Amino acid sequence: MKYIKVFESFSEIDSICNEFGITNWTVNSDGTVDVDGNVDIRDRKLTKLPLRFGKVSGHFRCNDNNLTTLEGAPSEVGGDFDCSYNNIVILEGGPSKVGDNFYCHQNRLTSLEGAPRKVNYFNCEYNLLKNLKGAPTEVGSFIATNNELITLEGSPKKVNVNFYCNRNKLTNLKGGPTEILGTFNCCGNELTTLVGGPKEVYRGYYCHYNQLKNLNGSPNRVGGDFDCRANDLLTSLKGAPKKVGGDFHCYFTNITTLEGSPSLVGGNFNCRANKLISLEGGPEEVGLSFFCSRNKLTGLEGAPKFISGDFLCEDNNLISLKGIPKEIGGQFSCRINPIFRIYNLFPDHKSYLESLDYNYLRGKTIVKRRFKEALDEFDIELPRSISGYKYI
Repeated sequence: MKYIKVFESFSEIDSICNEFGITNWTVNSDGTVDVDGNVDIRDRKLTKLPLRFGKVSGHFRCNDNNLTTLEGAPSEVGGDFDCSYNNIVILEGGPSKVGDNFYCHQNRLTSLEGAPRKVNYFNCEYNLLKNLKGAPTEVGSFIATNNELITLEGSPKKVNVNFYCNRNKLTNLKGGPTEILGTFNCCGNELTTLVGGPKEVYRGYYCHYNQLKNLNGSPNRVGGDFDCRANDLLTSLKGAPKKVGGDFHCYFTNITTLEGSPSLVGGNFNCRANKLISLEGGPEEVGLSFFCSRNKLTGLEGAPKFISGDFLCEDNNLISLKGIPKEIGGQFSCRINPIFRIYNLFPDHKSYLESLDYNYLRGKTIVKRRFKEALDEFDIELPRSISGYKYI
């Protein structure tokens, strides 16, 4: 559809409205067209808007065209405004007031100047933005994923739900919002620090796949998940939130200690595939499961006393299960460890725990007489030898 010039005659406007299925329209004295209802002119191969719109009480959808400008867009939209999947470079000319959501993703935007000041949901992902100057000052959710952001300067001051700035080129979080009532996602950047980030996050906080060395700058408390996994340079959990309402993920990093961990994790705690030699400093309470497989642990001292879910400590260097939680509500597995050769002799987890009362294990040495007494309790024959251990 070629661009249709700005028509002045009533008959020409009527013809255009009929062509695009626009009803309940009126013409203002300045030639703009108000519409009581929705305007849907998406996927028409338009290079420019066919009319100069005034106020549209419903939704205005001009997405999936070949627009390069918002010239002719309505000044006010009562519902959603959607100009996504075009070739727009600036938002000037767009509506100053939008009653619900604003979609401008998948364009060629280099600036957000011209955006409305307040919207429910603002999506500007997959553009060419280097900063957020001109962004709305108040939003429900703000999505700026997959741009070229090097700074969060210009971010909304108030975010009532979610803020996503993941998969950009950020090295720090300065200039971003200080309070997020929903989820904060800054994963997949080049962050070396979380300093300058939000102080309050009521749901999830996702900072995985960055270049963090520590977690200084994290909120004191996170209502949902906290995910700092796959930070190759992370050697310390210092600065982590003290309380995490959901899961805490710190796997695939280079931490050697759990010092700095949250004291309370409401969901799962996952510290597998690190270089941990001890669980000391880990959380005191974990609401669901605890995963510490694929580390360098030789014992379980420091583990929480009670786990309602699973406890998996496979593929370590465990020669003892000293420190094992007193209660595990789900599955327990210590496979691919020296201690598994002893643990696996017993019929179940409870039997193994009861055998510990005989105090037969001394590091890699087994007191044979006491071990035999423990095995006799469960009618288990004493092995001639156990690989990795020696009898005394």
